[in-house]
Amino acid sequence: MNKVKYLIVPLMVCFISCEERLNLEPKEFLSPEGFTIENDIVLALNGTYKALTGMGLAGGDYQNIDPLITDFMTDNGFMDKSWMGVVEFWDQGQNQNSALAERKWARNYMGILRANTVLAYIDQVSISNKETRKRYEAEARFLRAFFYSDLIQFFGNVPFRLDPEGLDRQHKERASRDTILEFIYEELDSAANYLPAEYSEADRGRATSGAARTLKAWVALNNYDYEIVLDESEAVIATQVYEIFPDYTGLFLSGSEGINKEVIFDAQYLEGKTEELLTSPWTTYFYAWSSYQADYNLVKEYYMADGTRAEDTNPAFDPENPFEGRDPRLSYTLTLPYTFDGYQNSGAINYFIPFNKKAYNFTSLRIRKWVDYEEDYNLRGHKQSGSNNIFFRYADLLLMRAEALCETGGAADESEIISLVNQVRQRPGVMMPVVEESEGTGLTQDELREIVRHERRVELAFEGSRIVDIARWDIGESAYVDGKGYDPNLLFYHVLNNEALQQIEADGLMPNDMLRYLRNPSYFFDKIFKTEELFRNHLSTVFSPERGFENNEVETYGDLLVDYVKPRYEIYSFRERNFDAVKGYLWPVPYTEIQSNELININNPGY
Repeated sequence: MNKVKYLIVPLMVCFISCEERLNLEPKEFLSPEGFTIENDIVLALNGTYKALTGMGLAGGDYQNIDPLITDFMTDNGFMDKSWMGVVEFWDQGQNQNSALAERKWARNYMGILRANTVLAYIDQVSISNKETRKRYEAEARFLRAFFYSDLIQFFGNVPFRLDPEGLDRQHKERASRDTILEFIYEELDSAANYLPAEYSEADRGRATSGAARTLKAWVALNNYDYEIVLDESEAVIATQVYEIFPDYTGLFLSGSEGINKEVIFDAQYLEGKTEELLTSPWTTYFYAWSSYQADYNLVKEYYMADGTRAEDTNPAFDPENPFEGRDPRLSYTLTLPYTFDGYQNSGAINYFIPFNKKAYNFTSLRIRKWVDYEEDYNLRGHKQSGSNNIFFRYADLLLMRAEALCETGGAADESEIISLVNQVRQRPGVMMPVVEESEGTGLTQDELREIVRHERRVELAFEGSRIVDIARWDIGESAYVDGKGYDPNLLFYHVLNNEALQQIEADGLMPNDMLRYLRNPSYFFDKIFKTEELFRNHLSTVFSPERGFENNEVETYGDLLVDYVKPRYEIYSFRERNFDAVKGYLWPVPYTEIQSNELININNPGY
C-alpha cells in the first residue's frame, strides 16, 4: 500500500454514490470534475462519510474495525492472531510497518482528501438554498475535523492538508499538533453553527450540531482544555435531544437504531452487504470466533451489585461463583463461562464452555456487546450484521463533563459530578447504586477522579475509548500489564473423571452403593453434563427410591459431588507485558508515508 495513491484518488474516482439515504449501497463512482448539480455534492459528501468505515482501502473486511479494535491492545482485551495486526500493539512491539497504523493513517487521509474536495468544488455547483449549502459545508468540515482529531491523537504532528492534492504536492512536512488542534476547534465551531440538531429518518447518520460539539469536547478533554469541555457539554445537554437509552444491551444492536436517542454520532452499516464492505464484522468476530477475548484486568473492575468491590475480602463476593451478584453491565458486555451463547440452526441452545475453546481463548471470557443473538445463526456467522459503529453517545458525554469538573473544581463540584455519574449508573436495566450510597459524600478530588475513571472503564468497554483514556491519564505503567484470565483448563463440563473419582474414594465420604454407580460409565464416569442443573437432575434419576436411595441422601451427597466436579475459577497470567515509555502513547508514522513524502525524515520516538 502506497500513500501516493490516496493523494491522487480525489482527482479520479474518489467518491461513492449513495442514493437518497446516507447508508444505502454504493452504486457508482463520481469524478469531482463532473460536479454540476446539487446531487453531485450530496453523493460526494456521502462518499466522505464512507471513509468512516475505511471502505475503499485495500485489505478487505479489515477496514471497519477501528476504533473498537484498539480495546484489544489495552488491558481490556486480547487477540493473538498475528494476521489481524493487533497483538504487536498489545506487546508494545508496533513499528513503522504495522498494518493497523498504516490503515488508520490512510483511512483518515482518505477522509480528509474527500472532505477537502467537497469544499473545493462546492462553489462551482448551483445550490439554490443557501442554508442547505452551509449545511453541506458544515458536514464536510465536521468530517475533516473528525479525521484530523484521530490523526493527532495517535500520531501527534502530521501533514496538514487543506486542499485536494495530487502528485505535485505530495511532499509535506509535519505540522505541530497544536496548530492542527486550533484548526479543529475552529472547524467544529463553524460546523456546529450550521448543522441541525436533528435529521429526518432519511438523513439519519449525518453529523449534527450535537455531534460537532461532542467531538470538540472529546478533543478538548484529550488536550486538557477542560473549560472547552464544560462549555460544549453544557450546550449539548441543554438541547435535550439526547438521553440515556434504557436497554444497555439493545443500545449496541441494529434493532434500536432510529429510536435510540443516546447515540450522538455513529458509522452506518447495512445487514447482508458483506461483499460491499457495508456490514459490521463484530457479531461474527465475537460470536463465531473465540480469539477476541476479554482480560480479567477488566472483569475485576465490575463491582458487586451493592456497589462494593468484587474481591476476596468482600463477604458478598464468592470466588467460586465470581460472576454472581455483579454489576449487570458485566454480563451485558461479556459472555461469561457457562452462560447462554446463542442458538444453533436446530434451535438448540449453545453454552460457552471455556475448556472447549482453550486453544483460541486463553481468558475464558468472550465479548457479548455488539452481538445480536436474535439474528439468524447464519447471519451471526458470516459478517452480516447491520449494527452501527458508535463513536459518541450521551453517557460518554456525561462522563466527559464529570471528568472535566473533577479536574477543575474537584470536590467543589461534587454534587454535579455525582449527578452525572448517577445518570449513567442508573440506566434502567443496570440500576447500580448511586454514588451517595456506595461511595458516600464529602469526597476528595482523588476519590471523585477514581469514581469517574471507574465508570468510564465499565460503561465504555469495547467501544474504543480505553486506549485514549490510558494516554490521557498517563497510566501506561499500571495499565499495560500482564494479560490475565481464568484458566480454561479448569473450566470444563461437569464431568466425573478419574482424578475426581480417586479423590472421592480417598476422602471416604461416599457409601459403596453410590460409588458403584459413580464408577460406571453408563451412569456417571466420564459422562458430560453441560450445567450443574443437568448434573443434579441426573443424580436424582440414578439415585432414585426405586434403587433404595432416600431423597435426603441424594441432596446431601449431591452437594458433596458437585464440589468435586464443578469448574474452578483460577486466575493466571497468560502473557507478559511491559509498558514502553520511549514509544509512549504515539503510534509510528507508516513507512509508506516516509517513503513517499520527502519532507518526513524523522518518526515518533521509539520508532
